[in-house]
Amino acid sequence: MLRRVARRRLARRIRAPTASVSFASTTSKTAHDALRIGIVGLGSIGTIFFARLVQAAQERATSVDVHVTGFVKSHHIAQLQQQQQIVLCQPNANGDADVSAPLTTIGLTNAKHVEDQLRGDCFTIRSLETSIAPGLSANEPLDAVFVTVKAYDTPSVLQKLKSLPSVLAKDAVIVLLQNGLGDVPSNSGASGTDARQWSYSNGVTFVGGKVVAPGRVLVSGLDKGQTFISLPALVPGGTRERLVQAMAATGLHFDVVDAATMQAILWKKLIVNAAINPIASLLDATNQSVAATKWSRQCVQAIVREAHAVAASESVDLGLTQQEMVDAVLRVATATGTNVCSMLADLRKGSRTEISAISGKIVEYGKKHGIATPTNEFVLAMIKAREASLSGREQ
Repeated sequence: MLRRVARRRLARRIRAPTASVSFASTTSKTAHDALRIGIVGLGSIGTIFFARLVQAAQERATSVDVHVTGFVKSHHIAQLQQQQQIVLCQPNANGDADVSAPLTTIGLTNAKHVEDQLRGDCFTIRSLETSIAPGLSANEPLDAVFVTVKAYDTPSVLQKLKSLPSVLAKDAVIVLLQNGLGDVPSNSGASGTDARQWSYSNGVTFVGGKVVAPGRVLVSGLDKGQTFISLPALVPGGTRERLVQAMAATGLHFDVVDAATMQAILWKKLIVNAAINPIASLLDATNQSVAATKWSRQCVQAIVREAHAVAASESVDLGLTQQEMVDAVLRVATATGTNVCSMLADLRKGSRTEISAISGKIVEYGKKHGIATPTNEFVLAMIKAREASLSGREQ
């Protein structure tokens, strides 16, 4: 339902061009030059993007040549090499990964392990922790990077990218795909002695995934889930067009939208996550628990009421009344009823959650505008308390 709601607000959507479009007039690069795309963080979403891009590149699904670089922690490279493949699976009747009929398989058996890298046909997997970038010469920097790590890791990733300037093209675009609201760096133009003009943007995907083993992801919503990004004016026309064409070949239902539409989509997903994730996590139950009782529905009402008011104060046009937003949340909770949300999964692992980028942002912007957000403050405190309790450390 949330996806249908989002579609109603996309009147200014930029459609993906067909494979016959010529890009020679918009950039010094030709359609035969490889578009180099980086994926930082091969968790569930990062692995989905990486695998689908590599598959499209290997199958020559588009006239744009694509090389994909996945950035992982050093120990992850050895794990992937041991697995010998990256696999995207569908759920079987029991909801488990169906390995008998994978959606996508990227073989790693023939990939060369060179200097803490795996190099294969159309792809490289390397560590962002490495201080140099072997295999990526000054003539082969990345044109676009998708950052798919947890929201709280994004600032350190951006700082690391800045410390490795040769990895990115001078006019590269960095797209932040994460839960909640992050602080996107300013697109103010060139800076520094080498006049780099990296541009930054947000992205939202409604494709879901769960890592069941290193390199193996259980995928949901691949057939219907859309992915939206906004691209600042600083992004060269050639990069923009080739990126859209490359992403269209992945089957990820990819769209580029303007900044205002992007903000509306971000806030809609934020409110859905703010209403479902903390409640399900505090109940230690699947998403269906959020819509199951009048008590949980009352919590949804309160969270949405506060968040809706904050969004309005931020001049975000959700295109939905407060009650329509509540109804959308409850429909999502019911439609994904058997899912364990990422926040609860993190708590069960004793890991840090993204509550600060979700409920925390609603509270932060509420204070900015003098809007009381007591329910969001309460669930923020409760999830933080659970984090501290399960991790055994004071926060």
